[in-house]
Amino acid sequence: AKFKIQTDKTKYFLGETILADIIINASQDLLVKDLFLSIICYENFTEVFIRSEVPKSGSGIITRNQQDIPLDPINTRVVKENSKTLFEQLEKPHKNIHMNKKQNLKVASKIKIPSKLPAHSVGSKLKWEIQLTINLMHHTQSRTLTFPIEILS
Repeated sequence: AKFKIQTDKTKYFLGETILADIIINASQDLLVKDLFLSIICYENFTEVFIRSEVPKSGSGIITRNQQDIPLDPINTRVVKENSKTLFEQLEKPHKNIHMNKKQNLKVASKIKIPSKLPAHSVGSKLKWEIQLTINLMHHTQSRTLTFPIEILS
């Protein structure tokens, strides 16, 4: 089966409501235990640190030094990107959807965007997305699709 999210637009303001359609195209008989949308805000931030390493000269390595003179340290700049969930809001799930082979279904949902930004660090980048989580009957793993959106503040 194919699952897709369609929204009324791609850019939103704080406090607005997103109108989202979940579109399901079944290629075989399908029983969806539940599916739900959530809106999530991540804070992305980068840490930069310097790692200093003194290379070791060993046999077989040609250096401008003799064996016993330590080589100059090499400074490596390491950039580490982190992400932290600041806000997550689950919408009411749609439960027990039974679909026949080659059937198409459209489920309309409304997602309310919060009226103010979640607390975050100055200078960090906020990333918003809608997630569709699908739990099928007779399957132990759920599947999640993400759909990035832009929230203007």
